[in-house]
Amino acid sequence: MAASIDVTDDSLVVHIEGMDKLWSLKSRLEIPLANVVSAASASAEARNWLHGIRVGGSHVPGVITAGRFYSDGQLVFWDVHDPDKAIGIELRDERYARLVIEVADPEAEIRRIARAVPPARSLTHARGRGRARKTPLMPLRVQRERGGELMAWGR
Repeated sequence: MAASIDVTDDSLVVHIEGMDKLWSLKSRLEIPLANVVSAASASAEARNWLHGIRVGGSHVPGVITAGRFYSDGQLVFWDVHDPDKAIGIELRDERYARLVIEVADPEAEIRRIARAVPPARSLTHARGRGRARKTPLMPLRVQRERGGELMAWGR
């Protein structure tokens, strides 16, 4: 059964429907819009057999993936039966790095989320002789790996 998404003035609320509440061990997720980075189709990812290490929930390949999974060093929430209807919602500063959920109309939900999400924030960091430059928002560990010194979060 597909999840439903409500977009309010300041948050994105995912309602887990039917028996998926039991399989995913969740009934509702509420994320501040400021922490939503993007939304896109996740059909190809949902078709994969392995979604990471299951931390809590259910996984029967080809039938259901629901609950918390640890994948590539990040916690990801899944609720998918039909891979063709799966969307991925990228998050920042949240418990989950990503939500992969099945919705009734993926394209419409992706457009609706894109309209609601504020413009991308950026990081300002100094490099070399006091020069500052703006770079796209990326995880702190990536900033450090690239040699950037984190100065401040932009809004």
